[in-house]
Amino acid sequence: FFLFEMGLELSFGRLKALRRELGLGAAQVACTSVLLAKLGGVVGLGGLQAAVVGSALALSSSAFALRLLRDRDDLATAHGRAALGVLLAQNLAVVPLLAAIPCLGKSAMETTVTRAVAAAAAKGVIALATVELVGKRVVDALFFFAARSRSQEAFLAVVLLNVLGIASITECVGLPAALGALLAGASLSQTRYRYQIEADVAPFRGVLLGLFFATVGFSVDFGVVAARPRAALAATLGLVAAKVLALVPLGLLFKLPAAAAARTGLLLAPAGEFGFVAIGLAKAFRVLDAPTARLLTTAAALSMCLTPALAQLGDRLAEPLDRLEARWRKRSRRARDDAAVATAAAADVVLVAIGISSDGDVTDRFEAENDDRRALSGDIRLPGYQG
Repeated sequence: FFLFEMGLELSFGRLKALRRELGLGAAQVACTSVLLAKLGGVVGLGGLQAAVVGSALALSSSAFALRLLRDRDDLATAHGRAALGVLLAQNLAVVPLLAAIPCLGKSAMETTVTRAVAAAAAKGVIALATVELVGKRVVDALFFFAARSRSQEAFLAVVLLNVLGIASITECVGLPAALGALLAGASLSQTRYRYQIEADVAPFRGVLLGLFFATVGFSVDFGVVAARPRAALAATLGLVAAKVLALVPLGLLFKLPAAAAARTGLLLAPAGEFGFVAIGLAKAFRVLDAPTARLLTTAAALSMCLTPALAQLGDRLAEPLDRLEARWRKRSRRARDDAAVATAAAADVVLVAIGISSDGDVTDRFEAENDDRRALSGDIRLPGYQG
């Protein structure tokens, strides 16, 4: 259900409105995947295993993050839009990841990685083409007849038919059923009945999200924690730290305020639900061995349990970071003014500063630093100005 609901968010209109944030998300997925893969190689994972683990753990939890943003009414803020864009980009990245893992598992025994990636790409294209065809042609017609019947049960039956049908198609071509649920939501987001679908499934959201949160707790293998406490703690904290170190500088690079970049990085630092799916697939197709998969699943679940605390830490850091950024900007502006004054003095030109200001900041510094030159300062007021 949750993967299906995430698919509903992948409408072209929303993606177009979040172009810059989607760019941030694409950069986050790439940089975090590489960083985590490098860390996996350091601790002894093979190249293929490290790549899968890095890509899986680079994803964040849409369920936890969006729930917190909605509860705090933060979706319209700078960090809320950034988090939403990153999550949507991660959802798009899930499609090739889940398509590639089964092929990579087979490639370890039968073929090369290059052929496996090519096969995964071909299957992904087929799946997306199927979604486009089904979403705009077949399903839209079915919903039209269901809407004419004015029966909510018929409407929900068409929704379930769409989900189960596309999940069956993905399984037939060798892709996981979880990917089918995501693509089913994406196909329904292209229909005119998208908002009605969201309204009809809304009553089930709270219960099913509660069950999802409970499954996250069940994913913590306390046997692994007891047997390998240092490894579990190091994997959890290393995952969170690596994602923060990757996302916060990228946020600043994409012109986010410092506070928004920090809050986004901390909110999205834990692993996500798609990580469980990817690690489970990697274990099923023997890309990862069972002990490694259990440790990674436990670390991912523990990191998700830290989400509320990390979000609260981001809230506490927001005000000091805003003050620090404002002080830095003021200092940078003053340095630019000083440089302009010094350049004008060295070139022996007359500097005229005109503005509505009570302190005459630029002129005063010009007089103080250039005693041998005259600076004219005056109070220029507009007619009728009462200052």
